[in-house]
Amino acid sequence: MSNPSPEVNASVQKAFLEVAVPPNMSEEERLTRWSIIELSPTAVVIFNTKDQIIYVNAKFCQVMGYEKNELLGRSHTILEAQSQSDETLAEMRRQLSSGKPWVGEFQNLRKDGTKIWIHAIVTPFVDAQKHPIAYVKMCEDFTERKRAYELLHEEKRKVEELSAAKDEFLRSFTHELNTPLSIILTNLVFLRGRIHEDADALQSLDLIERSSQRLRTDIDHILQLAKLENQILDKKIVPVAALLEDICKEHAPLAKAAGLQLREDLKGLGQASVLGDGVLLRTALANFVSNAIKFTLKGEVSVQADADASFVRIGITDTGIGISPTNLSRLFSTFPRIDVNLPGNRVGLILAKGIIEKHNGRVEVKSEEGKGSLFTIILPRGDKP
Repeated sequence: MSNPSPEVNASVQKAFLEVAVPPNMSEEERLTRWSIIELSPTAVVIFNTKDQIIYVNAKFCQVMGYEKNELLGRSHTILEAQSQSDETLAEMRRQLSSGKPWVGEFQNLRKDGTKIWIHAIVTPFVDAQKHPIAYVKMCEDFTERKRAYELLHEEKRKVEELSAAKDEFLRSFTHELNTPLSIILTNLVFLRGRIHEDADALQSLDLIERSSQRLRTDIDHILQLAKLENQILDKKIVPVAALLEDICKEHAPLAKAAGLQLREDLKGLGQASVLGDGVLLRTALANFVSNAIKFTLKGEVSVQADADASFVRIGITDTGIGISPTNLSRLFSTFPRIDVNLPGNRVGLILAKGIIEKHNGRVEVKSEEGKGSLFTIILPRGDKP
């Protein structure tokens, strides 16, 4: 059994024991409790109602840089940094004077003048009338963690500022691009009305119009992708079969114009629904269908779907050009177009995948060059708002 430290005089030990140890304890139990506190890895200081320090353990001296005899009998206020919040101190004293413990953080001043952040639990000892007679403070130095928190907070603030600046730039940028695009498309209508017999000129106008429309779509996708991360979903019950039927109906003329068949098989869906943002889900699924049509030169595009008790599975299959294993591994990465020989820039696919994942779903892809691709979209069912 360890004896009390010889550096703590008998009167201080007696005062501590009177405060911290019930009087009905045996001497051995009292000394055991004393030793536990004395050797604790937690810094402990006890001060009376006059703010006089009556006990410190070894860990407290290590944290504050003092010897025990330099603290005993001194005012507890010598440890308080001048920059300490008066409001914090007042709140702590209000709590303690009412007999309640206080938990919080504040700055202390080490002997060498260094300010450190302390996280502390201060507990009052009360007499039979519930009046405080002394206070035990158990504390730890969390200066480095405090700095880390502050640094993290500052970095978070900078990221939020950069994100806001990015969003503002994209809004301005897309506006600046859409304005001349609108002028181009408007004048195309005018020119088409003036040119009736020049087949080459009409073909050039068609090419300009298709390219302009694709550019406008890409601009819209970029803006949507930028907003997606922080976008709040307008969740409603979305019947999947009705949504897919509408998308197929909308894309049927596009498939027909490309000489393709657009098939649908939704019998396995039944009345399955998902809980989500119908506008965003439509954007995502329409992107997968239009992408399949765009990269299929002959054959067909098929939309199939079924559901079980937990999930809805939507498969979009094409007989198109397929994707190489190398390109497949980078299909959804936010880099420039993976194959310069392919039209498009995958922004629509990246946006679509982001929307599905925001709905707690996932996208799986299988593809073989020259034979086609299968995009499988898996979404959790949600039949209740």
